[in-house]
Amino acid sequence: MLVDAFAMELLRRPQAYDVVLTENLFGDILTDEASMLAGALGMLPSASLGAGTAGLYEPIHGSAPDIAGKGIANPIGAILSTALLLRWSLNQEDAAKAIERAVSHVLGAGLRTADTARDGETAVGTTGMADAIVELVPEAQVWHLGLYRDHKTLKPITYYNKMSAHAQLDVCYVVDPMLATGGSALAALDILKQWNIPQIRFLAIIAAPEGVRALQAEHPDVPIYLAALDRELNEHSYIVPGLGDAGDRQFGTAPE
Repeated sequence: MLVDAFAMELLRRPQAYDVVLTENLFGDILTDEASMLAGALGMLPSASLGAGTAGLYEPIHGSAPDIAGKGIANPIGAILSTALLLRWSLNQEDAAKAIERAVSHVLGAGLRTADTARDGETAVGTTGMADAIVELVPEAQVWHLGLYRDHKTLKPITYYNKMSAHAQLDVCYVVDPMLATGGSALAALDILKQWNIPQIRFLAIIAAPEGVRALQAEHPDVPIYLAALDRELNEHSYIVPGLGDAGDRQFGTAPE
């Protein structure tokens, strides 16, 4: 079936479909469209599952630096992605269900962020929605540190920091899909070490040797775990050959 015909069918009869097998580009189109059935892109989590318990979890939307710091992003997709991680990679079904119940309860109570609020409804911000969900999972603790790389200067920019000065943590995992120059990772590690956390570990899917050397030079006490070490950075400080199309690389469907 062609993607345009299936897109129409998906909206017309969503209950008729459980699993859809498609190539990566069509999958991206259909997941964005299907998100409207739930109300907005910010509502849905996603999981890219590998062998065993390996997985990559994220909301179906991408990053949105243009709205960073405005407090209007919908956090539900990110929160539900954590539930998927707990279920499929950490075998913590009870914890996953606790998060999903909390989200359902908050939505059932009528709380909405700006992307899902109807005309006349009062929207809550990112923090308001997240706090309401966390209150229903009292054992959970949430902090947030947001960094991105300026593509012109290649310097890390901290756009959000809601870290607690009273955190009681034994181990902290810093997860970065791609370690290129290492600037953002170094900035995150510098901030985390201000907490005096006993153990910090760094995980990435792929990395460039330049980024690995930078981390080892500045933070030799932090172990680095990589799925793959690529060849180098190019003149734009992008990893070569890089992650490319993640779906095609995972399933071997990239054109020769």
